[in-house]
Amino acid sequence: FARLSTAGAAADSDFCLNMAFLFISPLYPSGSIALCRQLRACGLKVYGLVDSSVPADLKDVCDHMEYVDLKNEQDVFRTVDRLRHEHRVTFSFVEAFSDYWLELESRLRAHLGLDYTMCGPDFERKLTKSGGKEHYAAADVATADYVVTQNPADVREFAARVGFPVIAKPDRGSGALGTVKIDNEDELQAFIDSRHLEETAFIVEEFIDGDLVSFDGLCDLDGELVFSSVGHFRVPCLDLCTSKADCCAVVGFRSDPSVEKAGRACCKSFGMKGRFFHMEFFIRKSDKKVMGLEVNMRAQPLFFPMWDVIFSIEPVSLYVDMLQRRPLRVPPPSVLPHSSAFFSRRSSNRYVRSHEDILSDPHTFCYTKATASQLLGDHLYYISHPSWDSVWDLLSRNLEIAVPK
Repeated sequence: FARLSTAGAAADSDFCLNMAFLFISPLYPSGSIALCRQLRACGLKVYGLVDSSVPADLKDVCDHMEYVDLKNEQDVFRTVDRLRHEHRVTFSFVEAFSDYWLELESRLRAHLGLDYTMCGPDFERKLTKSGGKEHYAAADVATADYVVTQNPADVREFAARVGFPVIAKPDRGSGALGTVKIDNEDELQAFIDSRHLEETAFIVEEFIDGDLVSFDGLCDLDGELVFSSVGHFRVPCLDLCTSKADCCAVVGFRSDPSVEKAGRACCKSFGMKGRFFHMEFFIRKSDKKVMGLEVNMRAQPLFFPMWDVIFSIEPVSLYVDMLQRRPLRVPPPSVLPHSSAFFSRRSSNRYVRSHEDILSDPHTFCYTKATASQLLGDHLYYISHPSWDSVWDLLSRNLEIAVPK
């Protein structure tokens, strides 16, 4: 793989012979399953590290899956070294689609001497929310004022300075999990009394009243942007945790140049190479200023079906082509014929439109059970339409809650 990174394109047979993939948690999130199977279909050897039993219908996801306690780093290193010896393989790439395992991914890359891409302490710093703000600043993208602390007095002082509400969340953590919105002194005291600060450092931020957007895509081995899209979310991720709101986002040919500009600058400042990414921003309502929120150094598989429909690309195949340095063709945004959206619904809610109504709608092209029910709910749907406004109208109809009789 290092040879391919510096010497350019190589024959597919050489690529397959010299490359073995090591996947951390290949069964979750669900996008990992598709990627592993696609890599195998290309003739690559794929090894998976799992920390739970493997269902019979998923045993073909990897060529070999090894059980190991993924939270025990030294056990993971020993297991990987044993696999290299027993199976006579050289792991040329390590991948994890889950935020939870990205630090382990980085350390495994360093352990295996894979220094051609992002790994080591600098990468791990980027995974923290405060570290991400440093790279937003380097890209000249503004962020909310903040403090990182485990001291209740610092939280009180910060809230007094910026005013309520404030947002508190673990500095190291996945997305909006563990996030708390603090609206007043009573809620601040309740947060302090919860003793969460004793467990980990929190980043406490001023509240930004804005619309959530994302910049998603893929960078090649040289750090050049291969493909990107802008996602427009109906509600912030915080609402998914605190009020169990339904999640949805729209991707299409209508984009915001200011978000594109900020996203491209962040790809450079974060040093994206050879990987998918998911960046989140707020567009502040008061002045339309783009504000950086956080960056995920991994794919957002929820977007894969929409990219397939809108751009006529298969993201996993594009990823494999990128690794092989094949010519990559992505239609320019000006010729995109459709807008697309995903949305989720919760079994605990009663909606005006039934599940059967949505599936019979000609604009619905995909349905699956959601895997992260705490955030997404229980049912995940995909729709598309030539009209941007019509996609939003469809979302409103499909997510309308029935009024109790």
